[in-house]
Amino acid sequence: MTQSYSDAIALRRDDQGVFHGQIDKSWYQGRGAFGGVSGAAMVRAMERTLERPEYPLRALAINFCAPVTEAPFEVHVEVVRQGSSVICAQSTIMQEGQARMVAIGTFARKRTSASDFEIVAMPQVPPAAEVPSAPESPLFPKFAQYYEYKFCHGAFPYSGDEEAALGGWCRLKDAPGPLDAAQLVGLLDMWPPAVITRMTQPAPAATVSWQVVINEHLPLEGAQADDFYLVTARSERAVGGFSEERAAVYSADGRCLGQALQLVAIFGS
Repeated sequence: MTQSYSDAIALRRDDQGVFHGQIDKSWYQGRGAFGGVSGAAMVRAMERTLERPEYPLRALAINFCAPVTEAPFEVHVEVVRQGSSVICAQSTIMQEGQARMVAIGTFARKRTSASDFEIVAMPQVPPAAEVPSAPESPLFPKFAQYYEYKFCHGAFPYSGDEEAALGGWCRLKDAPGPLDAAQLVGLLDMWPPAVITRMTQPAPAATVSWQVVINEHLPLEGAQADDFYLVTARSERAVGGFSEERAAVYSADGRCLGQALQLVAIFGS
């Protein structure tokens, strides 16, 4: 069974403004849907509710209350506040009478500022064309079949390395178009927690909370659906069974398009 990214985040809107969707098991990561695709569905619901493309998504905060399974779900959207330059919206995935995910999205107009600068440097890696695609592996979650991975940064999972970092060039195999906010959310979550590079054997993990910042108005000018993006993940702290994970997505010309901070629960020893 397969389901394209477009179909997985496609939502039907009823007369009451409630969105309805369903994500099949081919998008699973553990006991439920990959957080990147369920989060993208919430982004789509908020975008369609607002219908204000001049207010692109700038920040997203998600709490994962329970796994989103293959059963049908509802997405409820509330516009919390709409100002002249910033709109705040809340999205909730309801499934079988329970809240599974809750998100706050901040949508904002572009501002003119004299203080613009950027010091986030893209890691030095070979161009995507020079890096071979990773072969399929039984260690990959089910949803990985929909992405192309080119590992070229950090350490391999379960290698017992001292560094907790990994990443490489990535893209959605069946992208519906150039990278937009919903696709970026998926890219930011596609690598496993970087803490696993310090481990020597697999252990279950689950995201508890996730904060995303989008730095550029997407799609980028001239972007193509088959473009590769460098996606990195790293952890600098794991204490008490929880790891703080940071991820970033870079364009081929070195721009940092988005970043994420994730709290991950690590089960087992």
